[in-house]
Amino acid sequence: DWSQLRRAWLDWGDRRATSVTFLVDRAGITRFLHPGPVFFPSDDPDDAREDADYRLLRAAIETLLNERAPEREAGTPRGGGGNDAPNAVEGSSPGL
Repeated sequence: DWSQLRRAWLDWGDRRATSVTFLVDRAGITRFLHPGPVFFPSDDPDDAREDADYRLLRAAIETLLNERAPEREAGTPRGGGGNDAPNAVEGSSPGL
């Protein structure tokens, strides 16, 4: 299913970058999306957006790492899940 890629990339029209970053949880649900092109930690005011995006992604990763794994019933395969979740973790920047 390419729906997340279409929403994040193909349906946006003119793009300023050729990258997109997805953070997918253990159920296969997209929990964070960064439209590119870059994110990195920085103290330089000129890189404030890149630093903010880095911090949002890092917080999203920490959130997922701290989530308790769901209990599985015997015989239930791992993974699965759909791709109908929101594009970003709650509280993230609307631009992401």
